[in-house]
Amino acid sequence: MKEFEKIEINEKSINEYSKIFIEQCKSNQFYNKNVFFTENLCGSKFNQFQVIGNLGGFPTQTEFIGDTDFFIISDFDFEELIKGNVAKKIIELEKSYNSKGRKHTKLKILTEKVLIEHIHQRCLEINDQVTLNLINDLI
Repeated sequence: MKEFEKIEINEKSINEYSKIFIEQCKSNQFYNKNVFFTENLCGSKFNQFQVIGNLGGFPTQTEFIGDTDFFIISDFDFEELIKGNVAKKIIELEKSYNSKGRKHTKLKILTEKVLIEHIHQRCLEINDQVTLNLINDLI
């Protein structure tokens, strides 16, 4: 996302943000980062939270705050968005991002699928078997 750009959260923009994330990703972008998840995650949300915790991040599903670094949209919510049924948290995100003061200009928006694929690849590259086992439960 470009700084000071109004955004619309839709299938095209989410796919674009995901593509940029993959192209620019580092081995562990989640260390010391706040990661917000929408509801309706695949598998156990506790597994997803543990994965982020294993990477040194701070997962939450209850508080979308100004210093949130990553906004993860569940696969279910993404499919619903494509159908035109936008989840309340995604609407909040769009309003918050576009509001005066722009607290979320450096926020990265990803789908759950992109997150899992990225972490799965990372685990294979560095032989992180503990996190890989958690990811395999989600795939």
